[in-house]
Amino acid sequence: MHKAHRLLPPQVCEELGDWWLAERRGDPPTPNWDIASTCTVDVRKGMHLVEAKAHNQELKIGDMSTAIK
Repeated sequence: MHKAHRLLPPQVCEELGDWWLAERRGDPPTPNWDIASTCTVDVRKGMHLVEAKAHNQELKIGDMSTAIK
């Protein structure tokens, strides 16, 4: 999202990059979103991010984030 200048103001992109890439060594990986759009959530501006899974191995429960329960 730190390069999504069509969706976010430049300052927000920079802040996201600094947050995600707290330590920038070499060429660190960043998330690859398949769909990104703006939206409204309870009258507040928000973002809708979608990452599609490429194969069944990525869907294994043990590999999922602990945030998803």
